[in-house]
Amino acid sequence: PKERAGYKQGVLLKRCRVLEETGCAAVCANVCKVPTQKFFTEEVGLPVTLTPNYETFECQFSYGATPPALSEDAAFSTPCFRQCPVSETLREDACERTLSGDRRIG
Repeated sequence: PKERAGYKQGVLLKRCRVLEETGCAAVCANVCKVPTQKFFTEEVGLPVTLTPNYETFECQFSYGATPPALSEDAAFSTPCFRQCPVSETLREDACERTLSGDRRIG
């Protein structure tokens, strides 16, 4: 059967400005990933899962894929980057807590 346009398809962003400019996994997850997934799923009616690659600063958009619960999302278990500005001002363990679903930056 033919799939409808956009369903189970994706886009690979080869260069994510959020990751490049902030250098922070917590900002990526809390300011971009979660709000974008929520917007597409709730407002557009097309579930999408964003999968950031913290080594290459790419991001895979997978349309038609329901985002995992925050407690199961690998993006929220990623430790701070060495260049993360938050980790420079906070202790490393405090920065890691900003990635948990219950403690977001902002």
